[in-house]
Amino acid sequence: MRDTTAGLLLGLQQVGLTVIAASVGLVLLAPAVALLVLPPVLLTLLLLVWLLPELVIRQRALLLAEEQVAGAVSQVAGAVRDVVACGAEPQAMGEARGDFDAQVRAEQTVARAGAMRTALGLAGGQLALIAVLVAAPWLLRAGRSPGELLGAITYVTTSLQPALRSAVQTTGGSGVQLAVTLHRLEASLAAADAAPQRPTRTPRSHELRVDRLWFFYGAGAEPVLRDLTFALPYGSHLAVVGPSGIGKSTLANVLAGIAEPQRGAVRVGGVPLAETDPGWLRHTVAIIPQEAYVFTGSLGENLTYLRPDATENQIEAAVAAVGLGPLYDRLGGARAEIGPGSGLTPGERQLITLARVWLSPAEIVVLDEATCHLDPVAEALVEEAFRARHGTLVVVAHRLSSARRADHILIMDGTRTRLGDHDDLLRHSTLYADLLGAWHAEGRAGTRVGPDAPCEPDPSRAEGAAAATSRSRPGRRSGRTDPRGTPPPH
Repeated sequence: MRDTTAGLLLGLQQVGLTVIAASVGLVLLAPAVALLVLPPVLLTLLLLVWLLPELVIRQRALLLAEEQVAGAVSQVAGAVRDVVACGAEPQAMGEARGDFDAQVRAEQTVARAGAMRTALGLAGGQLALIAVLVAAPWLLRAGRSPGELLGAITYVTTSLQPALRSAVQTTGGSGVQLAVTLHRLEASLAAADAAPQRPTRTPRSHELRVDRLWFFYGAGAEPVLRDLTFALPYGSHLAVVGPSGIGKSTLANVLAGIAEPQRGAVRVGGVPLAETDPGWLRHTVAIIPQEAYVFTGSLGENLTYLRPDATENQIEAAVAAVGLGPLYDRLGGARAEIGPGSGLTPGERQLITLARVWLSPAEIVVLDEATCHLDPVAEALVEEAFRARHGTLVVVAHRLSSARRADHILIMDGTRTRLGDHDDLLRHSTLYADLLGAWHAEGRAGTRVGPDAPCEPDPSRAEGAAAATSRSRPGRRSGRTDPRGTPPPH
């Protein structure tokens, strides 16, 4: 959106300067010719502005139609095996055909509007030129020299006509796209503002408690989280382990306030997350999924996204804490531009995201497979950095070593959960012992654990897809100081 806005403003600036300069030149060269040339040009620009709302409406309709098609296709694609096995291809196509037809109609209306816009730009420039040519005999008889007419024609063909074409392309392209995007954002904000406001409270402490928690992905689905209860004092380090698809990422989303349970509550300082102020929640709780979010911009902008007022020393402390230093130096420091063409590996993107959250003011950090692309040494460095940092740490464990580093371990096995430390679970949890054996076997078998080792398939999607069949039921660190020099709140 930033690039689109910059391109639009730059294009309009060039068009405006060109039209003004050419108009002034025409007036100074041949005022009579300017009276013939400028009205068609100005009329074209006014008509273009008048048509812009209609272009936006048609483009928005096309975008909505494309979203409908994407939803229909993803729904069929997600169940393509069952569709083929049941011979339901005609039914699936029939259900999606209406969305496809609506998209085609929307594309046709946008194409017609685009053709009208292009014709308008061409007509405005050509009318100005035709007006000069038609009036040329009269202008010559009125005392205008051939050189003045040639100069006027040059202004029209080399300045005004290209400027009109550029105006048409800029406003009809990036201008319409920006207007549609802003409208969608405005609609989302309006919907959020229209939601009934409920009173909010601000917790006075950061103790985390999960109280009789139930979570379903659908009304008729088996619960993914079943009557889950546990408490974490401020400063605890919890590792969540269990088989893939058992509900670990669902629990992470609920702890971060992204998903709301159907029963029970997650409480911080005794206050349910649903009753806290959204601004406080975004400031206090941070979650890092396995898909690291790195946006186009400078490395410094990425690192300070959650703490814009961070000093250079604080940024350097975050870089050093999570092991981002080699990449930071290789890219050229905080001013280095990163984006789609930067060639960042998944592991490097994860390190940038981890440094961003380490630098943030968050008091509760949830790492949901957030280090799965890092090798064991880098992963250990990251987790130790977050252990030394102020606040509570919850880690969805990707390796056994992550669980062994934690103060507490929550084992999820589909029908019940158990909270304990490594030795306690090894003695009393058969599933934990089995997972321990599987982890050891994978290590002996040479499972890839390099900087970009593959992550476990996105657990939240697996849990959502298997919600109808999957089942889930359901310490404190001492003497830690904040490496950034701020004592943890109590």
